[in-house]
Amino acid sequence: MPQPLVRPAFNVTVVVPEAGSAEDILRVVSEAGCTECELVMVGDLLQAGRVPAARIPLTVRAKFACADADSVRAEACRRSEAVLRALGDG
Repeated sequence: MPQPLVRPAFNVTVVVPEAGSAEDILRVVSEAGCTECELVMVGDLLQAGRVPAARIPLTVRAKFACADADSVRAEACRRSEAVLRALGDG
């Protein structure tokens, strides 16, 4: 039996308003990262570090399709940078 396809992924950590919607952040990550919404999820909600009041650091993991295995790292970096620009953290 063939092995299931493992999709490459990228992670981005952004500081977002505490009262913000995770759904909105995931939508921006999906759009800017050029991947399907169902492949984007909250990876971690961090509680430590120097973060301004009423803000939280949120790590989002997004999987994507990439036909060329040699370019996975570059593609993940490109998508991550696009997401950070879209969210105003890059």
